[in-house]
Amino acid sequence: MDYEKAIIAQETFKAVMNAFARPFRETRLPERALGGEESSAVKLLAFTLADNAVSLYVHNDGELDAGIRETTNAKPAGADKADFVILRGADGRGMLSKVNRGSLPDPQKGATVIICVPELRGAARITAEGPGIAGSIVFGASECVAEYLREASALDAEYPMGFEMLFVTPRGEILAAPRRVRREAL
Repeated sequence: MDYEKAIIAQETFKAVMNAFARPFRETRLPERALGGEESSAVKLLAFTLADNAVSLYVHNDGELDAGIRETTNAKPAGADKADFVILRGADGRGMLSKVNRGSLPDPQKGATVIICVPELRGAARITAEGPGIAGSIVFGASECVAEYLREASALDAEYPMGFEMLFVTPRGEILAAPRRVRREAL
């Protein structure tokens, strides 16, 4: 790996960690690493987070799946077993109920779901509270983000089990929704 790729991977990892430390606050991926492709941002996340020690499921996008696997050597798995799940926009709705949520003895083994959306912000109002949030916040979410959050909230009854969600736009904007943060659509 050359020096520039290592620096970009570190900057990307730092952006992801900042997003999870500050839930529901936008963070940006390193701009110099984003190519012109619509999938550049999600590929950058996958290349940074996945390797041959983890499993991966990409929903309905064989080309993206093959490209990520070729670079990372991540093991293929179904959504119910994968460490990382990649969903794209409206096409992935309804999949969260199939995602690995860990178990009661090992809730931390739940998946990280990377969700590609056209926009993060919009008119849907979401309240969130929990670790990383002082009190509570209200976030103006896009309808696509809000739909995924509603779907995830319906699955929260089995806490502490759950999954982490990381929303990403083609422009490299990211937003984290950790499983321990309570969220509600207004």
